Amino acid sequence: MSNPNGARGARAERDLVVWLRANGYPDAVRARGEGSVDRGDIGGIPRTAVQVKNANKPEYVMARLRAAQAGALEQAHNRRPVAVVRLPGVTDPAQWWAATPTLHQPGLCPVDHPLVLDRCSVHTLRNVLSWRGGAVRAGWWITTCERLFGALPGAVTS
Repeated sequence: MSNPNGARGARAERDLVVWLRANGYPDAVRARGEGSVDRGDIGGIPRTAVQVKNANKPEYVMARLRAAQAGALEQAHNRRPVAVVRLPGVTDPAQWWAATPTLHQPGLCPVDHPLVLDRCSVHTLRNVLSWRGGAVRAGWWITTCERLFGALPGAVTS
């Protein structure tokens, strides 16, 4: 692949699929183009559209998160939109950021009183995620992949 950004994005998608298969979603696959209807980057997760973005520098994380959120909403087609961002320097997909709108799954956020953030830096959000386990920002619950995918209904547990 001659596009380095595309290669990084594809790698993030492959890494997430491997992690999902090992963590309760054995049918997870990288989605291929389906003509005019884009169903998301990752398929095989019941009633869920997953959009994955790679942020290769800290200053790109929030923009990539917003782009993933927009893509997930656009591709949801009556499914739960999930946005995932691979963080710079973080190779374990369990620790990447994942977000889903709170209106799509009101009981999904496990925190009784989640911290609601209007605007914040990546540093602040990273601290809140490690301190509180997640936060609500602009109507989206943001947490780690491990927490979000672990809370979704439909995961196969052994």
